Amino acid sequence: LHAFVRSYAELGPNARRLLAGTMCLWVGIGIFSVLFNLYLLALGYSVAFVGVLAALSTVGQAAVSPVLASLLRRWSARTVMVCAFGLAAVTMAASGIFTHSLLLALFTLIQGLGIAAATIPASPFIMEQSRKDQRAHLFSAYTATTNVGAMLGSLLSGLIPATCAMLPWLQGHTVTQDRIGLLVGAAVTGLGALCLVRIAGADAGEEDLESPVAIREAPPPDEEEMRDDVLAMIAATAFIGVSLGLIYPLFNVYFATVHHTSTATI
Repeated sequence: LHAFVRSYAELGPNARRLLAGTMCLWVGIGIFSVLFNLYLLALGYSVAFVGVLAALSTVGQAAVSPVLASLLRRWSARTVMVCAFGLAAVTMAASGIFTHSLLLALFTLIQGLGIAAATIPASPFIMEQSRKDQRAHLFSAYTATTNVGAMLGSLLSGLIPATCAMLPWLQGHTVTQDRIGLLVGAAVTGLGALCLVRIAGADAGEEDLESPVAIREAPPPDEEEMRDDVLAMIAATAFIGVSLGLIYPLFNVYFATVHHTSTATI
């Protein structure tokens, strides 16, 4: 623990800005993931439509992943993440303003693109912005930041509508309460983009940075032997994704419709 705290204290300003931006992104995602489904139900949409939008978000994330490799060869990881943070923030806000089903589907799909493009480049960015002895701690801190941010967002998703309900002119206006929460989540995500904009050159010295590996036409023999392991990892990840996709998107809907649980409790 002492070594981890010391390594975190030694992180450069760019790495800390990455963690701050990541915290904002996942707070926004945490708020949105809880409130958006309840917002859809308050608008009168069915549970089936909620499931369709959850699937579209996943499709968006999967669709942009293969494209990111070519984007990261042309643009820096910072540029890609800043644009993706902004895209996610705009679509979150738009989803809280517009109520037409086709627009909601479009915004959800684009938001999935933005979230994937905001998170995937973090790994190469961490490699660029840290020394070899810092990377394990920075990767660990990044993962912890996403979890803490999502938890804080979930807590805020219950507090914001409950606070709005205390105001006399918002009592009984469930859609408006949820909409305010979604806009707050979008604003927090946009704040994350501002944190990344402030990132400049690499924190680590040139002698600590690894030179990029040249892309070869054919993989070396040892990579050929690793393909079975990679395929097994992909299959395991696919099963995990399917199970989470079946449970997580409708988890809060289940409590709201079956047990009539309040937004604050969810």
